[in-house]
Parts: sequence; C-alpha cells; structure tokens
Amino acid sequence: MDPAGLTEDDIPNLFAGAPLFSVDKIKGRRIPRVDFPYDDTLIVRDVSDSPQLSHEAFSSATLRPHLCQVGHQDEKKGLPMGYDINVVETPSMLGAQGLEPGTVGFDHFLEIPRSDHLRLGENDDEAIANRELLEEAPEKLGIKWLDQRLIYERLMELSQVHQAFKETAGKTTILHSQSPGEMYAHLFGKFLMPPRYDGSTGDPTGLKVQIETLIRVLRLKGIWNDFSLVEWRIRFGRILWESAASDPEDSEEYAGPSERDMLLLQILLASELLLRLDAISGLTVKEVTEQLHLTEAEVRNFASIKSRKTDWDLVLARRFLENIEISEETPAPLTPKRRGFLAALNVGRSAEEEEPQETEFWLRPRYRERQLSGLLHFAETIGWPRYKEISINLTAKLQDSGTPPSPSVYGTPLASPLATPRVSKDLNGYFDEEFHRPRPSRMSTSRSIQLHPSVTSAPATPQRPSLLRRDSSQPTSASSNGHTDIGGWLSRTYLTGLVLPGEAISHFLISTLLENDKSAVTALGESANLYGGFIYADRGWWSKNCIVGRVLATMEGSKECMGWISVPYVPMGFRDSWIDIVNGTAPPPSPGKKTKARIDCGEKIELDSSYLAGKLDDEVTGEDLTLPKDSVEPPAKLVRFNSLQLLPEPVAEVQDPVLAADAEPPLSYAAQMAFDLLETSVTLSLTYDIQFITAWPCTPPSSATNKKLRRLNRNSTGGRSGPVSAHPLHVAHKYRVISPVQLLAGSPHLTPASSTISLLDETAASGEVLVIDARPPRNSADSGPALKPPADSTATPASASGGADAALLARAWCADRGEHALVGRVGRTCLACCVREARALGVRIVIRV
Repeated sequence: MDPAGLTEDDIPNLFAGAPLFSVDKIKGRRIPRVDFPYDDTLIVRDVSDSPQLSHEAFSSATLRPHLCQVGHQDEKKGLPMGYDINVVETPSMLGAQGLEPGTVGFDHFLEIPRSDHLRLGENDDEAIANRELLEEAPEKLGIKWLDQRLIYERLMELSQVHQAFKETAGKTTILHSQSPGEMYAHLFGKFLMPPRYDGSTGDPTGLKVQIETLIRVLRLKGIWNDFSLVEWRIRFGRILWESAASDPEDSEEYAGPSERDMLLLQILLASELLLRLDAISGLTVKEVTEQLHLTEAEVRNFASIKSRKTDWDLVLARRFLENIEISEETPAPLTPKRRGFLAALNVGRSAEEEEPQETEFWLRPRYRERQLSGLLHFAETIGWPRYKEISINLTAKLQDSGTPPSPSVYGTPLASPLATPRVSKDLNGYFDEEFHRPRPSRMSTSRSIQLHPSVTSAPATPQRPSLLRRDSSQPTSASSNGHTDIGGWLSRTYLTGLVLPGEAISHFLISTLLENDKSAVTALGESANLYGGFIYADRGWWSKNCIVGRVLATMEGSKECMGWISVPYVPMGFRDSWIDIVNGTAPPPSPGKKTKARIDCGEKIELDSSYLAGKLDDEVTGEDLTLPKDSVEPPAKLVRFNSLQLLPEPVAEVQDPVLAADAEPPLSYAAQMAFDLLETSVTLSLTYDIQFITAWPCTPPSSATNKKLRRLNRNSTGGRSGPVSAHPLHVAHKYRVISPVQLLAGSPHLTPASSTISLLDETAASGEVLVIDARPPRNSADSGPALKPPADSTATPASASGGADAALLARAWCADRGEHALVGRVGRTCLACCVREARALGVRIVIRV
C-alpha cells in the first residue's frame, strides 16, 4: 500500500466483502440498495440483514421477489405470470424482521416515511358528490344498478378463466374463451353503462375502450375502497365477512348499495381489467396490433392513466382469483343443525318464510392446508401454549365432511346484512371510517378490535342460507345458526388466503390464534389491542408496532415471528390482560428545520457512507485509514435490568357526544424500565417510537489482505494481534465508543436527561457516531444471583434477561432519548461497516452486541 496514495488494487483488496449503501430510482420509486462491488463470490453476495420468510403462507405479506426458507416453499409455485402491476407494499415486508430480535432491515427502515398509511384531508367535494350519485343515480357514474347474482356468476366465470391461465403457464387467456366483442357485451350489458362512441380506435367495441372505461370507473373518488392504504387492506376482510346488525334508522335512510355490494363490484371490475391486461401482456407487439387492433402507443397509455389506487385494485383481484373458488350449489333441506367452514357467514331470509330454496354461491379457499400450516408454524415459532391442541381442533373443523352437491366444510358462504350504511357508530370498530392506523408522525394510542371466539351451539330456529341480496337485512350469527366455526372476520380472512400485502397478516395471524384458543379468550376477554400487547401464560406478547416489544426482544428466551414478539417477562402488577402503550414520534435531527426523508437523499446516502468518505483513490493515503476494532474484553457487568413499570396515562375524552354516551375509554400506559447501576438505580422512559436496525453482514478480508490491514493497526486504538477480521474506515467517518455506564455518567442522580443531552449534542457537533458497547460480559450466566423483585410484585425475575442487561439498557436509552439505533453483532458485522451504515441511514447510534 503506497503511503502517497492508494493504488488501483488496494481498494478492492481492502474493501472486499464490505457492503456499499445507496438508493436507486426506478420507475418513479426509490429503492434502497446494498452492493458488494469488490467481491462476487456467492458466500459474500448471498447474505442479508433479514431472514427469509419462514413459511409459504407468509408470502402474501409482500409483492416483492423472494424465496422462503427451505422446507416451507411451495414447489408447485412457478414464476410470476401475466401483467406486471408494478406496485409493491411500503415499507418492504421482506425487511420487517431483521436478523437481530426486535429489529428491521436497511430497506424497511428507509421506507418507513413512505408507508402506505392513511392520509388525512382527502374527502373532497368530488368524492362527496359521487357518493350521493351512487345512491340516487349510479348510471351517471357509469354504473348500472347492482344485480348480485350477475356479479357472482361473472366472478365464478372469471375465476375459471384465471385458473386456466395459471395451469397453462399463461398460454390460455380470456381471449381463448371470449372474443373482445363478447367481453364488451358482458361488461356493458350487465355492469357498466356503455361509453360514448370512440372513432379514434380501429375497434369501437374492442379492448381499448373496455380497458380505458374500467380504469376510469375504478378511479372514481369516494365510492371505492382504496387498497393502496394499509387500513383498507385490513378492513377488507371485515366488509366481506363480518355479520353485524346495522342501525335501523340508518338502514331506513340509506337506500344505496352496501359496502359489501360495492366491494364485490370493485373486485369484479378489477378482475375484468386484470384478465384483459394479462391477455395483452402475453402477446407480441405485432399480435396486439393485428389481432386486437391496439397500437403500441395505446398500450403505453394504459399505464399512464392508471393510478396507485387502481394498481392495488389489480393486486386485490389477483389475490381473490388465486385464492378463492366460487361454486353454485343448491342447499340441502333445512335441518336443526348445520355444519360448515365459515358457515356463520351465511345470510338468508328467515326460515319462517316458506319459499322454494334458491341456488347459493359459495366462496371456498383453494389453499386451506397452506394457511393452516402457516398459522401453526407461527404459533410454534412464538411459543404459543397448547398450539398442538389448537392444531387438532382446527384441523378437525376444516376437514371435508361432505361430498358435492352438499356444501363441504370448506364452503364459505357470504355474510349479512347487505344494507349496512357507510357510517359506523361503533366505538370499538377496527379501522372504521373515523380511525386510521397509528402513524409514526403523531402521538397515538391504538384502537381496539373485537375478537369473535369460535363457537358451536344449537340453533334456536333453523335458518336457510341464501344468495346475497339487497333486501337481506337480518343478521345471522354463528350462535344462531349452530355452526362449528373458526372465529370472526379476521380468522376467515386469513384462512381463506385473502391477505393483502403489508402489515395486515400480523393482525390476522395473532387474531386467528386467539379466536381459536378458548382459554386465551376467556383469560383476556374479546376486546384486543393489536398495536400494543398482552400478558398471558406467564409471558408478554407484544406487537412489533409497540416500542416495548422492540426493546424487550433482546431478552434471552424471546421469540419473534411475523410482527409479534413473545418474551419471558411479565410487568409488575399485570396478569392476563391487554395493554395499550402511549408513545410518540422521534424528534427530528434538526428541530425547527424542514428535512427530507432519508430515502430521498440518495446521493447523500452514498456519499456519507462511501469507503473513502467521498474522496478519490489517489487523494487517500494509508494514514487516512484506520482499523476500528472492538475491545478485547467486553465491559464488566455493572448493569442489571430490574423491572418494567407500566404507569396509567390520563384517559382522553371522547369528543363525539354520540360515542361518549355509552363508551368506556380504554386505559393506556406509559412504559418505564428500571436498571440497577453502580449501587444505585436509573429509570428510563420508553417515550419515543424509535426503530432498531440490524447491521448488514460483512465478510472478513482474505488472508492475503491481512498483511496490509495490520499496517493500519498503528492508526487504530486498542491494539490486537493475530488475524484481522475487520474492514478499514476513513478518518472522516468519526465515531466514539462508550460503555453503558459511561452512557449515563455525569448526572449526580443518574437520571439520563442532563448527561445524555450533552453527550448527544457533543457527538452531533463533532459529526461522530456514538457506539454503545453492549456486548454481554463473558460467562454472563454465572455473573451473580438474580435480583429479586419486591414481595408484592408479579414481575418475572430480572434474570430472565440473561446476559442482555447492557443491550436492554442501550435500547431503553434510545427509546428515552428518541434515537434510532443500528444493532451490529460482533462476528457478523465489523465496527467499520456498522459506522458507515449508520451514516448511510442518518442514524447517530450503533449498539454493539
């Protein structure tokens, strides 16, 4: 290595196996990237900061290309076919779980500010006017009066077309069974108003007119569900499956189609659009022009007139067609007791009405074994008690108990009532009209959701299910029908596979588990908080959306899967109860200044984390590079976790007098963690909703490079002999290593406020990354007797944290100060690469474990 400057060979040798961070902009979307430019071996490139999805059923959480862990892949699943919708969930669910417990990946963290959450203030005049027209004159919107039977018959037909498309690897499309003219007659003869004559196209009834009209109708504001927002992806199942009585007064006033009516029509129109686009995507430009009379410019125009909302309509349509089989059957004669999978969703007129039995349409899951296997894998991974018993019970309920034409136990008849008004007055409703998901930009407490435990009971009066109709207004429940069911709308959504990408699957998994565990529902009650946590079976179960779960995840014995973390610790004074935690967004790096989201700072990300701090090779000498190393000995064990305390917060008043009349506001808590330190104690508040990010793995340099790296030891602190398993760091990438004790030193009462504010200000002024050495001491399991909780405490002994006390303290301190942190494990990522990645992320803290 030339002292006057680095040669061309030095850079590849010194930084082989070291990740390089950047953000690309492709098709209008910013995509975080991690590359290894100087090493193309498989052992280097085949690494990630996040584990693969552990089961095929979890693939529904993402639209991004991925593999599942070996043994849990669907071998029959081939490559994606059909039209490229070009939309993905944000943030990436592939990075929702980092390699370190309670963490996320590089790409997931950068994409959080662009999350698919509800944006307020979008109820404009056009949306209001469209809703009025939908009730009074839908034909003015281009929509005909709904006929549910026609919708089901056409959905059944399109489902069969899509299956043929899949089975022939995309060679058999809708054009093989229907001509463009026939599709035009179907669409505009039954569901939409015919458009005006278009003389600009070679075929006035061809696919151009059909596709453009479908996109225009689906883009109408105010009448459709917007599945580009995560709230609607969750609420989708509630609209389709839930059976709940509507307000009689509202029902009388509301004469328009129900939410379920419009959802089914939305699925149908999106399916019509998808199958047309699938057909075009499989043809050459010449075939499209000659056979379909479409020019290349007209096909390109389809993409330009779409919106993010219509793209997600296509995602919904594809999920529906892939996972649901629709069948038409004649019901069996009425009996006092009727069994069926999701049979509680049946709706019909009262059995007292003597009418000829009508044909029923049933929705059946195509992949119930896959979904059940995924649920049981989730239960086993997070250590759910008696999950084997749940497995036996659910398997028995889902077994085939009949032969056609009688509906099998897999049958999924649709729910009632239909005339549900769009305005909800249910305070405990989940994702209702007034509620949106807790966002990272506001102080918030979570709303609750009503669980529906599975039941089996004899009906008071036999009832016959019937086709969904606009005049079906009497609700039907599981208890009144006497069906063996598997829970409420959350369970039904998961088990039918109608799971849309994003965080929704985490809610569905835990809810399905709870609704099918009678002991759990009996202990916890039926009102669940899916953004907080609960105490059950001597463990804490926390949503990863909750800061408490992300901090406690570092405890020994913690388990994590698909957005839920279980820990072997119970807070003082709590047993078998749901817990809602209050916290707020982390303060911006520069208060008072408007700053761009880090993902929008593409060039700065690359520059701030580059190998040579933005300098050219010949501008850097060997003296400009250091070799950061962790100290030989980890810090002595001077920190012990004592307890997690949950303090009741003042209950916010309900502003709406209608809701406040009968409402009982839920109790929320602020979380604090107490530590014993140097013969005294310190308490840290988990105030801020910050994130922990797993450091991307790096690969140690080759033995040939070791000789060059040893020369850099002279510029490094804390010398160590022997092989060097680290990468160099440019001196411009400043950092400071401190122990957990030093983190809190300087305050006479060991309260974090005075010492850490000055420490953060100091490192911010110098541009340093603060590295907290939270490695467990050697033989931490034998480091002394566990501290005993107070006699009146129900807390799990502090020894449950194992050797992770320092890591717990570091995470709690970050939550107290509002600082995101990168978590780097010794032996997986060297200190230099941790410092560079922290700078790429715009994060000021690194926790070494």
